[in-house]
Amino acid sequence: TIADLGNGVLEATLVEPEPEDTIFNNTYTASGEFNVDATVNPTKVLTGRILSDHEFAFVLKQGDTVLETVYNVPNGNIPFTALTYTQDDIDQTYEYTINEVIPATTETYMTYDTMTLTFSVTITDLGNGELSADLADISADTVFNNVYDVPLTRYRIYYYYRMTEDDAYVRNEDYDYLSDWLEVGTRADSFADRSENGFWQLVGSDGNRRVLVVDEDTNIVRVYYQRSEVPLGGGVVINVGDCSE
Repeated sequence: TIADLGNGVLEATLVEPEPEDTIFNNTYTASGEFNVDATVNPTKVLTGRILSDHEFAFVLKQGDTVLETVYNVPNGNIPFTALTYTQDDIDQTYEYTINEVIPATTETYMTYDTMTLTFSVTITDLGNGELSADLADISADTVFNNVYDVPLTRYRIYYYYRMTEDDAYVRNEDYDYLSDWLEVGTRADSFADRSENGFWQLVGSDGNRRVLVVDEDTNIVRVYYQRSEVPLGGGVVINVGDCSE
């Protein structure tokens, strides 16, 4: 309401009620994610035995907070899900750790990797509601190495596995063959080529052929590598004691 006070002076008085809110509030939301699996690529390697699916557990933490626990797959990948971020994380850098979960009761003959894999992620705003989550730092070593080393006094060559394209071992339903028992350090005469599904086709992406060796309980305890340039077929000799693991 406007009132004339005289002498050229006006008075402006606010008419009730007064506005409850005089502030204009805008809200900005944004999101983004960090692909741990692809960018950090934590990997499991088991020496001395074929790595099984879900054989070892791994935990991802931020400080003391457990974010996720996952298990390896047969090719050694440790598939953590992506980390997600919002506008509250803009201009922040977060540090994370990955550890193998050492079981309370450890496996006989197994040496576990106690390494801590550390990495950090920085979050920046790209505008239009999009965040960038970038790797800021990472440990030099991202491979968890376990070693299974059971003493062998004798062995058998096992033909019951074949390899997939990503170098994982799967059970071979076409052949279930065990060689005779052989003393360690002695030579095993190979059999003729056992077709495309047989032992001679256990060829990895590196071009080497795998010789699977089992103990007396038929546990696969060694994976030896036979160079692909070795002639195959009848009469080939595998000297397990001379092969490199």
